[in-house]
Amino acid sequence: MGFPKNLARDKALVAGQKTYDTGERCHAGHLSPRRTDSRRCCECQRIASRKYAKAHKEQNRQRTHVWYHTLAGERKANLIKYRVDYYAANRERLIENSRIYYHEHKECKDEI
Repeated sequence: MGFPKNLARDKALVAGQKTYDTGERCHAGHLSPRRTDSRRCCECQRIASRKYAKAHKEQNRQRTHVWYHTLAGERKANLIKYRVDYYAANRERLIENSRIYYHEHKECKDEI
């Protein structure tokens, strides 16, 4: 069996697009683009996602809370490493920008 051949979907897949338009209504009557990965109507997907989120609100809140707090130290370490690496790679440009900013805003500092 399988799905009938859909040229719009094939073109979207080749082009790397996430959605495509068939010009036809879905089973629920939406005239909305469809997702290339699942062939599902985007409007049906949006409605289902909101319905799921509403039904599992507390579970999602707890999962997010656990994720946020268990990975806080790792995220902080990654941020510090990123900042150190960025400064090392862009040191001269950052120093020059700081000098320019200082000279352009010198009078603002005197007012404080």
